[in-house]
Amino acid sequence: MKSHIIIQGKCLTFIILLCLSTPYSALYAQVVSVGQGSYTKTLPSGQTSATDQNGNPILPNVAGNFTKLEWFPSFVPVTTNDFWSNVLFRYAPDEPAYVFTHPFELKIDSSGVVLGYADNASRSDIMKSDNYAFMTEGQLSIGLSGVDKSVFKATDYSDWTATTTWTTESTSLEATFGHGLPFVYFKSSGADISISSDKNVNIWHQNDNVIGVTIDGKHFGIFAPTGSTWPSEFPLVSSLNDQGFLSIALLPEASMTTFNFYKKHAYAFVEDTQADWNYDSETNEVTVTYNVTTKLMEESESYVNETLQALYRHHWINTSDPLTSYTYNSPRGTMKVLEGNSFTTNNTFIGILPSLPDLGDYDRSLLLDYVNQEVGIPLPSNKDTYNSGKAMGKLAQLIHIADQLGDLSAKNKLLDELKIGLENWFTAGGDQQYYFDENWQVLIGFPSSHGANTSLNDQHFHHGYAIYAAATVAQYDSAWATQDNWGGMVNLLIRNASNWERAKRTYPYMRNFDIYAGHSWAAGHSQFRRGNNQESSSEAMNHAIGIFLWGEITGQDDIRDLGAYLYTIEAEAVYQYWFDVDNEVFPESFAHDALGMVWGSGGYHGTWFSSDIEKIRGINFLPISSGSMYLGKYPEYVIQNFNKIVETKGGHTYDWEDRVWKYLALSDADLAI
Repeated sequence: MKSHIIIQGKCLTFIILLCLSTPYSALYAQVVSVGQGSYTKTLPSGQTSATDQNGNPILPNVAGNFTKLEWFPSFVPVTTNDFWSNVLFRYAPDEPAYVFTHPFELKIDSSGVVLGYADNASRSDIMKSDNYAFMTEGQLSIGLSGVDKSVFKATDYSDWTATTTWTTESTSLEATFGHGLPFVYFKSSGADISISSDKNVNIWHQNDNVIGVTIDGKHFGIFAPTGSTWPSEFPLVSSLNDQGFLSIALLPEASMTTFNFYKKHAYAFVEDTQADWNYDSETNEVTVTYNVTTKLMEESESYVNETLQALYRHHWINTSDPLTSYTYNSPRGTMKVLEGNSFTTNNTFIGILPSLPDLGDYDRSLLLDYVNQEVGIPLPSNKDTYNSGKAMGKLAQLIHIADQLGDLSAKNKLLDELKIGLENWFTAGGDQQYYFDENWQVLIGFPSSHGANTSLNDQHFHHGYAIYAAATVAQYDSAWATQDNWGGMVNLLIRNASNWERAKRTYPYMRNFDIYAGHSWAAGHSQFRRGNNQESSSEAMNHAIGIFLWGEITGQDDIRDLGAYLYTIEAEAVYQYWFDVDNEVFPESFAHDALGMVWGSGGYHGTWFSSDIEKIRGINFLPISSGSMYLGKYPEYVIQNFNKIVETKGGHTYDWEDRVWKYLALSDADLAI
């Protein structure tokens, strides 16, 4: 369609309207070939893609920059699996969207947005022995005066910000918010801005266009354009001097020194955020520079075109950039405030082997017998992406073992089975195949499970196993792995969950990985009161492991570097937020030294499927592979974690002992044996 750009005037308009109104199926073929592989653009018979909670098909709740044609510069692809996805994916369309940006919590509904800050895990309805949550019903409500209800949609996003816009026929309100931003930025037209609260308000500073208030012990700065006026008490209504912009800051304290410091930065509106990462294969350093682009909305010697950023723990322990003395409490521990539009973190990639070396004193003939028991058993051809992926992951491990034991016959037979399994998935039209949903810009495997189709959950979990398996095949058969053969489909799987090239917008950039939070999210829609969540951090790491090995083995340095970046940064998040290895993140009242699940609002010592401590802890160990060495970085913590499992189970393990013992071996091999 790009060739039609040369048409001018009404003809170009006609072509654009035709593209927007004509079903994609009428314009393009339904089966897309990728080397020897293929996927379909036709939803397989009897299957379902994205739905709401009632099972109704659902489209992205988007407008603005989402609705441009793909080759226009301002087009942004539909994304999912983010901290703000419940604005875009209205799984529960009649419920508010709760968005945990940290330090802010936002409640978004048809009337506007409620801003809040929870500085501790004190809610009695969720603060139980196995849970902690920083949650609030909010302190400040922002909307348009005289407008009770409006339509809200996601209209733009960048690496760690999002924009929501509320509209009626004659009015518009826009809010931009993001991770680590102590400001929320508003733009309005067609009506006065309205700020209210259902709690007791103390206005402790008011000077024409700016106000300092304290509500529920939380402090806020309200910064309107010069010439704006406000009433002397709540509710606050202002025309904003017809300038149509406003920022609200969460202040660490109610002092004029702090107020004026934040005021200096309040008019630098954040327009874009982008993390530039680099993996140096010579030094193994992973460097990430977090850049914010701002626009100064009001020219004055009193204001600067720089914002403030609150850094998570995994940021500030790995940066040398100077920080202010200001801090916020959050579910991820203390956040520290940086003055400026950029900061850099430095971490070391520890390396990933394709397999563990064959060392140790054991009966190799017995191990070979075990391997050969699996030879000749075909992979199931009717399993879903997750369970099929796990089966392929097991086969990949056996191939390495057979190779090291010198049984080439067993290795080749297992390798052939693995190729058949992958090729079944990589060929459209069979019992196992991939479908590209153009509305959601996502590659879904059918059969599906765990809401990977209806909620777009777990893209990195499911595909990570297939990517790892493909890397194993590539190690022993490089021709199979070329882009002209089956490698092109592997690259597509990587791009689906972790598109590493911003310019290639068929898939969103880094769908599953939250660039600022430093870890992935599993839920596609994030429509939970507690925000988004991720249970198995180790399966997210398995995704990164597979990416690195695939890139390294096939000579694709950009994909290799992507894997090193994801592996290194997510491992740091695992140490801090799932395991709290420094004992600085979990609230003092929380009874556990590990989480099964990280939520936007806090954490849960539990799983979606079991209350057994072996599974709660083990879901963040599996699958154990040569890439699991990151779990052993803190050997004393490994013993602590293991001892808690054994103590709780009454002296020994029962259910997932293989996983638990492998984890233990990273600290104490003799005890594991």
